Amino acid sequence: MKRIFKLYLLLFLLFASIYAQNILPYMGNFPSASIVVKKNVYAISINYTNSYSFNQNTDINHYKRLSMTIPLASDFEIAFASTLGEGDNKSKMIGFNYNFKKKKFGIATHIASYHILFDNMISYTPLEYGISTHFKFRKNKVTPFFYYSYIRQGKELNNYNLLAFGAISRINHLSIGTYITTSLENILDENNKLSHIAVTLGFIID
Repeated sequence: MKRIFKLYLLLFLLFASIYAQNILPYMGNFPSASIVVKKNVYAISINYTNSYSFNQNTDINHYKRLSMTIPLASDFEIAFASTLGEGDNKSKMIGFNYNFKKKKFGIATHIASYHILFDNMISYTPLEYGISTHFKFRKNKVTPFFYYSYIRQGKELNNYNLLAFGAISRINHLSIGTYITTSLENILDENNKLSHIAVTLGFIID
């Protein structure tokens, strides 16, 4: 079972690296280092993420995100994030997460609100509703996760189904993670071949 899951994860990452698109680099209330913290332990997570998007013309866009998660009560946490893109493009996020943790796996629900600016003029305020799951292996310090969310942008804009596969590892108070994102809309669009990959460094206070 473990070998099958690893093969599935590898195949999805390769698939996503081909089909992921650069439509929502400012969004995603992804699982943070809190998934590698033991249950019922109060822990604050501070994360810095560098992400890159690539298209078929080898154009590269760079995005930087600073995020933080703070526990509110047992299994609940509040999340903040600020993302900077190319030029004057940026976004801010506030969200809430509920984490249900077991010894070998966990499930979380996510909700987030965004304020996105393009060229400091165009403003979007989408809402995101998500669910994620992660798995823990006895001899493996890497915790893989899968994330799905539905992003609602309003009547005049397209809504999206966001997918992400990634993994997080912890060394003492430091964490490192990576993830690749795609969307169902992009998978169905044969003319749009973009990818989005991110690397996160974090600090855990527990």
